[in-house]
Amino acid sequence: MMKHASIPQFDRADPREMLDRGLLTKSVHWSYEKEWHLIGHQKGFGSVEFRPENLTGLIFGAMTPPATIQKAQTMLSKRALPLPLFQAKVSRTAFAVSIETMK
Repeated sequence: MMKHASIPQFDRADPREMLDRGLLTKSVHWSYEKEWHLIGHQKGFGSVEFRPENLTGLIFGAMTPPATIQKAQTMLSKRALPLPLFQAKVSRTAFAVSIETMK
């Protein structure tokens, strides 16, 4: 039997709450991930500044185009602090994704 995460209940009249819940809620199956999502309600879309030491790694999605990875690697090569890079890989034999260190 397949299990599903429960859908959180919230006030549909509050668009900001709907947006926050939609962007910040994930299935319990991903609870082991220690990720952060940054949402700027005042400034909207754009860059977010933070201290370089706060960025501890970068995971590229399983379907990230090689050109995008190359562009990011070029930008990151200018960092004073090295940054570990990882690539998500979809399993061919199970409903799973692994995260592998990039070389």
